[in-house]
Amino acid sequence: MSWAEGRPHARYRSIACPLRALAIAADRFYAPRAAVEALVAMYPKTRSEVRVITPAETSARKIGHFRFFKEIHREALWRPAVDWIAEAAGLG
Repeated sequence: MSWAEGRPHARYRSIACPLRALAIAADRFYAPRAAVEALVAMYPKTRSEVRVITPAETSARKIGHFRFFKEIHREALWRPAVDWIAEAAGLG
């Protein structure tokens, strides 16, 4: 077994499921779009998409990396995420 095969990320290649990754448009430090796309590329067997979220989708002036989890985004951001998960799991 090679060094790379023994690393946890080597197992990502075997995951085959729907994958939606969210990137926040103004997130330049924690998970900018390029980093999110690089992460998704580590799962080549998934049916993946990267969705970039902008403040225009919410009632907030900005979202930022951690503000996604603020209560104010319950309907605009959380609901679509939960709905996608339910649909991908065959529950929706």
